[in-house]
Amino acid sequence: MGRRSSTKGSANKEIDSSISHRIVPTCWRVIIPLGLALIFIVHLSRNIYIDSSNLKNQYLPNDASESSSSELGSSKSSSEETVTLLKRWNKYMRTYRYIAASPRFDYPYWMYPTKECGSGPGFENFFKLPLQVRSRLGEDSFIYKTFFQEKNITSDDGTYIELGAYDGSTESNTHFFDKCLGWKGLLIEGNPKNYNKVIANRPFANKMSFAPSCSAEYERVNHTVPFYRYPMTNVGMADTAKTYQGKPTVNVPCGPLHPVLEDVFQEKPILFFSLDVEGAEKMVLDTIDFKRVLIYVLMIEIKNNDCKNDSCLVRQQVRAHMEKEGYKRYEGLVEASDIYVHPESPYQIP
Repeated sequence: MGRRSSTKGSANKEIDSSISHRIVPTCWRVIIPLGLALIFIVHLSRNIYIDSSNLKNQYLPNDASESSSSELGSSKSSSEETVTLLKRWNKYMRTYRYIAASPRFDYPYWMYPTKECGSGPGFENFFKLPLQVRSRLGEDSFIYKTFFQEKNITSDDGTYIELGAYDGSTESNTHFFDKCLGWKGLLIEGNPKNYNKVIANRPFANKMSFAPSCSAEYERVNHTVPFYRYPMTNVGMADTAKTYQGKPTVNVPCGPLHPVLEDVFQEKPILFFSLDVEGAEKMVLDTIDFKRVLIYVLMIEIKNNDCKNDSCLVRQQVRAHMEKEGYKRYEGLVEASDIYVHPESPYQIP
């Protein structure tokens, strides 16, 4: 009996010793990390409410402190700019009926000619088409062959804007640059009915429907301007296009063009700007800051039903304005329009 008890007690001691040898290391493996974590939390809690001025004085050198403050201010300014930008785009979509350009999935037309465009660089097929799909007086052909044909401009670098766009096809000065060259562009048409046709006819262009002829201050107060609803290419705002006086009008949104150009083209230069708004040309130009938006070649209509003789006030105002902006004017190269070239433009008349 005694021997059995002794043996049993010895066995129990061995078991207890074995268990303790297993438990102790396991406990330390748990306790040590928990202790370190607790120390870190206590340290963090003590320092989390450090006064910002003390942090600046104790932990940062003067120049770094100033830089940090500057970065905070810059971050706040950047946030405000982002909010302003989002508000503008919200306005473009809701008020100006902005439609973004659809993505292209085809190859450049100059590589794989189509029946409509023909082969590059001449694209003679397109320039033989009727005015239902291209310029009425051959302006598109002249602009392309004079300024851009020899420059090998890629579709990523080519940019244009046309204002007013009418239906995007009939007598369009930019349809060629869109369809045959794949340039990125913006079409603006104030007449709501015509704008619906622009959407259908020019899927690969950015599109808006508003009158870019008033200041931001005017837009905030008045919001709209009257626009003739008559379905002709030479109609416009009721205040400037007098030919259709007495015809029905519709109120269209009005705002400055400059922010639209900055937001759509995002600092890329605009290679070609076609401006034909029946007497409102000077009003449009007044809303552009030419020091912040680079436009290389402009074609501006100078003759219409309301501006026929040499003493036309709008023509004189436009020419004076563009001269003040430093552009070189070319008269008589295309019928009914002046051409203006920026002095720093890589596209000059030889």
